[in-house]
Amino acid sequence: IGLGDIVIPGVFVALMIRFDMYNYFKTHSIREIPFSFSNNKYFILTIIGYALGIVATLAVMAFFKAAQPALLYLVPGCLGASMLAAFVNGKMTELWAFDEETAVKELKEIKSE
Repeated sequence: IGLGDIVIPGVFVALMIRFDMYNYFKTHSIREIPFSFSNNKYFILTIIGYALGIVATLAVMAFFKAAQPALLYLVPGCLGASMLAAFVNGKMTELWAFDEETAVKELKEIKSE
């Protein structure tokens, strides 16, 4: 497992926690998110998808006794978990169109009203 197998999915996991924060701050006025599954579901599910991708990578490496590209398993694990959660929650278009800069501007406008 190389550095890219940690950094690239890590950026995506960080984006998912930002998406969770955006969804929480849109509807709540407090500044801190209480850590729970309902408040951080995209983050938690993406971490689980990442863990399952790592396990799949190691299992295939052990079974075939040959190196495997970890991102082959990590990308579907991370993307699959977050997209499935968005589909189930009816936020697929919101997740797909999520832009952190626009979200920050939108939250500042909401809080200033």
